[in-house]
Amino acid sequence: MFAKLRAKRSDRDLSIEGPEAPLVPSQAPAPVQAKSQDHREWVKQWLLQANGDDVMKVLTVVADKRPKELKHLAAMSSSGGKKWSSCGSREPVRIEVTPRTQTPDYGRMTTHIGEMPILQFSCGKYFCLEGEPSVEITAIRLGSIAGRSEVGYRTTEKSAIAGVNYIHTEGTLVWERGEVEKTFVVDLIDDQVWAGVVEFHVVLVQDSALNGIVPTGGAEARVQRIDDDVFPSNKYKDLILDRRVKDINPLALFQEFFKVASADPIVARGSIRLLCMGQLHNVFCILQLVANIYMVDKVLLPPEEERDVQTQTTRLFILTGLSFVPQAVMHALHYMSFSWKVVGRTRLRLASGLMNAFLYFDDAARTEVDAGALVDAMTHDTEQLINAGYMNFLIVFQLLGRILMCVAFQLVAPIVSGSHNSQALSMTMMPMLLFPVFMVMLVAARIGQTRVALNARLQRQRSLVASVHEIVENFRLIADFGRRQWCMDQHQENVQNFGATDKAVAEVSCNNVYLMKWLTLLAVSSYVIIGGTEVINGALPTGIFLTCLRVYMQVGKLWSDIYSKFLETFNNAPALERIVDIINKHADVRSRMEWSRHQHEITRTTFQDIQRGEDLDDPAGQAIQDRIPIQIRNIGVNLCALGTSDAHVGKKVRETRMFYESMTIHQGKLVCLVGKRGMGKSTLLRILGGATLPRSEGEGGPAGGVFLIPSHLRVLHVPSEDMFIKGSLYQNLTLGVPKGHPDGCIERVRDICSGLGLPAAMLDTIREEESSPTVVWSEALSGSEKHMLVIARALIANPEVMCIHKPTLHVNDPMAEKIVGMLRDFVDQRGICLPKEEKHLRRPRTCIMTSTRMTSLQRADQIFKVSALFHEDASPSPSAQRESIVAIRPDDLDKIETDDLS
Repeated sequence: MFAKLRAKRSDRDLSIEGPEAPLVPSQAPAPVQAKSQDHREWVKQWLLQANGDDVMKVLTVVADKRPKELKHLAAMSSSGGKKWSSCGSREPVRIEVTPRTQTPDYGRMTTHIGEMPILQFSCGKYFCLEGEPSVEITAIRLGSIAGRSEVGYRTTEKSAIAGVNYIHTEGTLVWERGEVEKTFVVDLIDDQVWAGVVEFHVVLVQDSALNGIVPTGGAEARVQRIDDDVFPSNKYKDLILDRRVKDINPLALFQEFFKVASADPIVARGSIRLLCMGQLHNVFCILQLVANIYMVDKVLLPPEEERDVQTQTTRLFILTGLSFVPQAVMHALHYMSFSWKVVGRTRLRLASGLMNAFLYFDDAARTEVDAGALVDAMTHDTEQLINAGYMNFLIVFQLLGRILMCVAFQLVAPIVSGSHNSQALSMTMMPMLLFPVFMVMLVAARIGQTRVALNARLQRQRSLVASVHEIVENFRLIADFGRRQWCMDQHQENVQNFGATDKAVAEVSCNNVYLMKWLTLLAVSSYVIIGGTEVINGALPTGIFLTCLRVYMQVGKLWSDIYSKFLETFNNAPALERIVDIINKHADVRSRMEWSRHQHEITRTTFQDIQRGEDLDDPAGQAIQDRIPIQIRNIGVNLCALGTSDAHVGKKVRETRMFYESMTIHQGKLVCLVGKRGMGKSTLLRILGGATLPRSEGEGGPAGGVFLIPSHLRVLHVPSEDMFIKGSLYQNLTLGVPKGHPDGCIERVRDICSGLGLPAAMLDTIREEESSPTVVWSEALSGSEKHMLVIARALIANPEVMCIHKPTLHVNDPMAEKIVGMLRDFVDQRGICLPKEEKHLRRPRTCIMTSTRMTSLQRADQIFKVSALFHEDASPSPSAQRESIVAIRPDDLDKIETDDLS
């Protein structure tokens, strides 16, 4: 975990008198001898070359057993380099320190005397916009800043690709004496292609640290790049952002989708291969037609002077054998085409784009897209868009190529047969030129009626899918109230309504398809009459006539297929429109970026204020970053609610809440929020936990508002709902821990669960193996068990700031005592079930909770009461509620009423 110690120091030269002694890593040092020169040399060599983990354990013991010596060492290190004599009867040790012209009192800024500083990022998540040239990353040094420290850094790919979205960057950060912050820049790459929110990571290389420790939790930071493009392209950006997707021509929208899909290099290469394969198939078809003419006119029915049975038989066998070659080639290519990843890659991009958009929705957008709509878009709409959209474009190109080859065949066929008839040629060429004209006219005539039928079916389909999801999610409620038959009636009605609209679409599609078939039949019949007359009169060879008749029928079928593909693509325009609408809904990631940068800047200025001496005499001896408080003053928030006035009843409106007064929470405290029901306790806790963003002053928030959570702290919001993912119990409990992180070790997980009083039978089900049981935990566990597991999951995640809603609500008094006790230990020990000797390496832990029991208040460090100033509910406008936050002293609990614990 810890970095290796290095022998070379830039600010001091450490030398210990005594003869050189060989270092034997496996040999333990001999018992301490006061005058043993060899032993001192052995200790020096061991400290300089041993594993950092082992060195830190030894230094921790020394700091505990011999604090005076280390205190003298720290004082001497900052006082100019005088010799220091050890206490007691031990041999003097000479330490020479290079003097400096100015020596600030850096010892006062130390977390623990004699400890190496901690090197970590100043923020766990950074944001940047696509149009910005670069993003600035800051790393900070916690603890002693009296020496020189350095650590390497590098970027790593995630969803963002180096060379496509950003420039790979690596280097070394060096803190000179007295420096706390170091920054480096990662250059970004701008493009005009939609990508959504993509992410790459920056890491501090632990093994490269010099005079510093890189904690596992602070060694990595996420960088999210916010795309300023829209899906599928920026050509119709204004219409898409104005939610007017239906005003865009469907075929034009499909064209933009084709462009963005083919912009992927893998999809582009696969598409080119598919196009080449299609044209090769066309070549084989034309060769087959030429072979047919040759077989009829030269093999089966040759002129009398060319008749030779043996020669004809040989040619027949050769032609038959050659017919197997195209089949074998096309079979092999078709089989290989599945590995070209055109469909899979496009599906991945669409499905990822939908999920990416959903994960970053703001509250208003999330209420507009239910689970049914998202699942339907990700499965049905995506498949239709790929197979009936993108792939249809490739098929149309193949069909157009075949038509061109058929035209070429009409020109070559007379030469092959040895006869030339310009009149017959013109008669065969004219329908080929007229087919596309009639097709365009049919599409223009049928497009309006087709679109009306498709939109009606889409609405009924959405209603059906939404009703099914509602029944599945609320089955227990339906069963308990005996409403099964009512659900069946509603479901049957939805199915019938969908069936009626689906029937209308089928009727319209049937007429659309047969119109082109009628046109083809008319053209073929005309050619049969005209061409057949020429054959009877001897002006046209029979082989040419039969082959051209086949070409006529094939060309008619080709244009019918192209027409059908256009209709099929158009029929799936609603699927594309829905995907475009979902992906481009409003997200809160830009607001989070603004608040994140705001928090980072306030954290930096607050740190500088403290560093200038405003609060350096803190008796706890904390690092400066640990003294930056959590603050809220005069903030507002918008919430989605159902209107109650006559004008807004049943509609979603914006409810505005304002929190006035000031709340200051010091790090390392257990904090309780109390107040009557509906006064805003949960809303305030959601703001602190990052689940709800406050409004800035420019968005209508109160003037002079302050919202500060130090940017280097990891915050976890724990809602009151008991939620579980599909997976093993261990996977659920370690949801907030990166894979392989020591916080997620099985022993720690079981210890925390045991400390919360979970039964031994449940502890036995917590296993890391893949074969561990996977059940629907929300159904298999009791209410109290689910609640305790949710709290255990939060403690296992080990955040610096935990915002938890009503942790003692659904349990009895003994269990409530255990929960409060564990939260108290979480704060006091800077984490639960973690090594005590590493406590000084961890940041303070802060727990903020809404309380429903007096026992929680009795063990709290700070208590805040949230109450309403006044409430205004004007009918034509959204409601507005104003709250005040008042601090209550722990010895004034008699001021808290029973209703405040609701």
